[in-house]
Amino acid sequence: MKKVQNTLITALSLAMLGAASTSVNAEVTGNVGMTNDYLWRGTTQNNHDAAISGGIDYGHSSGIYAGTWVSDAALFGGTEVDLYGGFAGEVAGVSYDIGYITYNYPQESTSDFSEVYVSVGYSIAGVSYSVDSENETTYLAVDLGTEAMGLSLGLNFGMYMNEDSDSDYMHYGVSVGKGIGGDWDATFALSATDLEDGATGNENPQATVSISKSFDLIK
Repeated sequence: MKKVQNTLITALSLAMLGAASTSVNAEVTGNVGMTNDYLWRGTTQNNHDAAISGGIDYGHSSGIYAGTWVSDAALFGGTEVDLYGGFAGEVAGVSYDIGYITYNYPQESTSDFSEVYVSVGYSIAGVSYSVDSENETTYLAVDLGTEAMGLSLGLNFGMYMNEDSDSDYMHYGVSVGKGIGGDWDATFALSATDLEDGATGNENPQATVSISKSFDLIK
């Protein structure tokens, strides 16, 4: 899903949300974030301007989850609203996530699209695959994530493929994150693609600085 810092390792951490409560082992969480540039799959979604985002997630101990996420997205008229749901869990140390997401642009609805996604992860590595059957596009991502000396370290590689055009491209990234107090996290990331500079607003390399916070709403 299109979040400020969207890595498979983070997504897989949603696998088994919830704790014993009157809501039958379920919880609702919120998140807010700010970044100097909203990048998605290596390309800017906000014309290289700062973006503010926020979302709400519901997770049940059975593995079922659903949520929504909103961000500035000047490239698509001003606002992006994502809706998603799926099922996630873990078997013998292997995490998995299967779901459906819609990307909606209220000011430019002709750009709306949706994807089915599946991901698996083990230890520090994860792989995800997304399919947009209507537009005949697919996306493959490989992520590595670990922690050292109080820092969260991440590497990612993605390949976007379009069956009907020559718009295929690859992107690469590295990130370093750290808690900065008050349950806020800061992340510095570098991203590059094999697109020519100027293509879809692309520049190489691109640096982003983001801060984000997650919090319990119902637990």
